[in-house]
Amino acid sequence: MLKQVGFGHHRSFRKLKTLPKCPRWSFEKETLLHALKDCPTERTILFIGYLDNRLLVKKYDRCIDWLEDAMRVLDKKAAANFIIVLWNNWNNQNNFILKGKEDAAQAVWDKAKSLRHDFRIYNLVHDLIIHATPICERWEKPMKGYTK
Repeated sequence: MLKQVGFGHHRSFRKLKTLPKCPRWSFEKETLLHALKDCPTERTILFIGYLDNRLLVKKYDRCIDWLEDAMRVLDKKAAANFIIVLWNNWNNQNNFILKGKEDAAQAVWDKAKSLRHDFRIYNLVHDLIIHATPICERWEKPMKGYTK
């Protein structure tokens, strides 16, 4: 029963020790905010991606505050691109920690750009999940002779 609720063997991963220092740059404390914004490689990638400089310069205590400010400043398309770039930054860090392989900032940016382009093509080809204009669906009485 516990396995059905989600208490399987994969829970042991939660007991892995976290790194007290940034493995790349030896900052004294590695946080999510540092990993996404303050690490020099990630900062370079965000700078290449034309992120507003005030989001990089301003100090934040929590990652969610930084993300909220970014969503206030960026329009819808830029916010989607921003999330794709953050995902690629995170993936680059995982590759460095787990495989010892790190891509250059420009290479990470190019991967994010091609991924963004692929999503754009997919969104143009396929129907939207949620339509831009709401469709009013209401019950209509069936015509005479039809039964459900």
